[in-house]
Amino acid sequence: MSYSRPFRLRLLDAVTNCLRSITPANGYKSDLSASVFRGRLVFGDNDPLPMVSILETPIPLDSLPTPAGGKVQRGDFDLLIQGFAVDDKEHPTDNGYILLADVKKALVLEREKTTQISMSGGPNAFGMGKAVSDIDIGFGTVRPADETSATTYFWLRVTIKITEDISKPFD
Repeated sequence: MSYSRPFRLRLLDAVTNCLRSITPANGYKSDLSASVFRGRLVFGDNDPLPMVSILETPIPLDSLPTPAGGKVQRGDFDLLIQGFAVDDKEHPTDNGYILLADVKKALVLEREKTTQISMSGGPNAFGMGKAVSDIDIGFGTVRPADETSATTYFWLRVTIKITEDISKPFD
């Protein structure tokens, strides 16, 4: 018996694909077509730059309570996107700001889909239909190389407002 992927993993796949669309051919300054990762905290010298990693926040916020006997859960799916860029020799963090701007731009395009009506009659951010109702994009913080990273990096908090049927996690 084969199972499809759980809802949140399908959503993470969609976020990954969204960020992989960041290429110069699509109007961005950065090329992330082959350098978007999920769940990776540690990177080395052989990893490509620029690159991003999509992480879930360490301590998730509680979702809105599901009514007794209810199957639908609504809440915030909090993600941290960490990006790494090549240092600029004169101004080391400049490329981090460029990468952060590209990531925000791609996410804003998805957020706009939460207010547009798709062919199916509802919002369609990340191709998830009404399951994604909004996307909050944080301010972001760019840091120079330090004990965390050997190169410029950024953190960006992203909150995706979701509705999932917890009785059918693989549908």
